[in-house]
Amino acid sequence: MSEEHHYFYGKPILVHEEQERIQELMQHFKGKPATEELRCQIYDMLTEERAKGLFSVPFKVVLRNDTSGAYSPYIEVILDSKV
Repeated sequence: MSEEHHYFYGKPILVHEEQERIQELMQHFKGKPATEELRCQIYDMLTEERAKGLFSVPFKVVLRNDTSGAYSPYIEVILDSKV
């Protein structure tokens, strides 16, 4: 078993392939300002795609804000690849 081959509820997950699928989906949102509304849209879209069976890795979508104001806010999709 390779490092990228995990099991989740008895199903194998190929983390690298699923990361690529999610990155392809995220291209639709590239260049848009990071807001809470956009974070919710991304979460809803990923939840729908996971329900369709496009990927199965658990994920979390968060909006990151720099408290110092030096960097713009951004949205991060965190994959739980240690399942």
